[in-house]
Amino acid sequence: MKKKRILSLMTLATVIVYLICLAFIYFTSFNLLTLLYKIACFDEWQYLYETVTDYCEDSQSIEEADLNLSEKIFDIQLEFMNHGYDKIAFFDREGNLLAKTGVYLKIALDGKEEPVYCNIDDFLTDDMRDELADFYKNNVITKTEHYDEVEYFNEMLNRFKVSEFSYNITDGRIIPVRIIIKSSYTGKSTEIIFSDEKAEKEFVFNEGNEAVILLSEYLIDGDRRLEEANEIMSSESFLNDVRNCTGEGIGSQDAEMGCWITPIKAGEKEIVMFFYTVREPFSITLLSDDFLEPAAACTGVFIILGAFLFFYLKKITEKNEQLEISRVAFTSGAAHELKTPLTVITNQCECIIENISPEKNDDYINSIYTEALRMNKLVATLLQYNKVNSISSVKKEKTDMQIIAETEIDKYSWHFEEKNLDLQVNLAEAAINCNDELIALVVDNFLSNAVKHTKEGGIVKVSLEKERKHVKFSVFNEGEHISSVDAKHIWEEFYKKDKARSRNDNSTGMGLAVCKRILSLHGFKYGYKNVKGGVEFYFIAPSK
Repeated sequence: MKKKRILSLMTLATVIVYLICLAFIYFTSFNLLTLLYKIACFDEWQYLYETVTDYCEDSQSIEEADLNLSEKIFDIQLEFMNHGYDKIAFFDREGNLLAKTGVYLKIALDGKEEPVYCNIDDFLTDDMRDELADFYKNNVITKTEHYDEVEYFNEMLNRFKVSEFSYNITDGRIIPVRIIIKSSYTGKSTEIIFSDEKAEKEFVFNEGNEAVILLSEYLIDGDRRLEEANEIMSSESFLNDVRNCTGEGIGSQDAEMGCWITPIKAGEKEIVMFFYTVREPFSITLLSDDFLEPAAACTGVFIILGAFLFFYLKKITEKNEQLEISRVAFTSGAAHELKTPLTVITNQCECIIENISPEKNDDYINSIYTEALRMNKLVATLLQYNKVNSISSVKKEKTDMQIIAETEIDKYSWHFEEKNLDLQVNLAEAAINCNDELIALVVDNFLSNAVKHTKEGGIVKVSLEKERKHVKFSVFNEGEHISSVDAKHIWEEFYKKDKARSRNDNSTGMGLAVCKRILSLHGFKYGYKNVKGGVEFYFIAPSK
């Protein structure tokens, strides 16, 4: 449980670090794009300032400049048509609005040498704006490599024409009533009704007499994102800034946010130019390659790390569950193995105490002694298993494997003679790096296992071979093959293929479990093979 809690905390820490990394990438990208944005806005402001200054120097009076500022706005919008969400406005020193960007209508009226420019922004409702935005998007030309800048702007200028226009004139101002806009590219039209009033005047078309409406995506669809600029322009503090603005260049506005206000000479009088560029730094940053590419790389790294933690956590959990199952099985097995001899001892003792068959007392005592020896061996084996299972590493040194094998074979010589077994030994000279005491215990268990499972008169082969950089020790015993069912359990504690025979051969069922633990501690390969005529148990170790 403790490990699971630690891994849960590690997972939480990984998520937190991931979010911190994303935040760092975001703010780094944000600061970079903000810097580039400031530079771009400043370049735009400088260009506009110089353009409008040159334009106003050609005007002889503020009235003439006032008349032509709408035309200049029209030209500026055309040039900046898909450049950004920009708001430009001109004021006189009293704070009166002279002209501003928006949806413009350029009209060539009869009897007028110069065209008239009508800003219909103030007359558009949200529904009208949505309708114009949809019409623009569905009928606009896409800029391609086949267009240079001039051709593209000319194409955009001629993209939308006014086929009908009805209006009234109030105090010299054109008030639109109805307009029908037609796309010269698709031939489709849309009608906008501004008022239910009857039009006093209607624009009549003939050769050389036309009307053009300047539509652009940023002026229509993005106009609502310019509400902040409109609020600034209508505020009392802004009008005070307009009245008090002096000098050239940046006035009292926030240049870092792309907002400039500066005076410009127009003939004998002075006008004030306001420039405001609206961006959405959050969304622009999130959609930029400066953020997306490192964020994608960061996400990939953390996905791999998260997957690693997930599988590691799963592995630890499964291991803990397996350990719990093994613990329960071990306890159950130990209790079962101890229960049988204790039952026999108890029964035999009761027979002696109650003097049931005095003539059999010697047999009872011998039986008690045999079961006591069996219990003693089981306890010794349990202690042995607990000892090897409690250590996490072993001290290794160069050891002559041939001597270990010969010593253990000598210990079992009388067992081979007792069962009349044909012992065949082939031991090559070989040295390995190991704990000689523990490896001797493995050899002992392999030999003991072979004796137990070989019928009288059978064959046992003990082999020690040096194969290039490895040493292989194996013990073969003649007999039945190990079934696939038994193969899954032979290395487990207290597993016995034949429970009845195991009591007769004094087996504890712990030998191979001890071997497994010892060989795992050494990092040696081990296993068994069903070979012709019997079974071979082996382990392979690096040679020295």
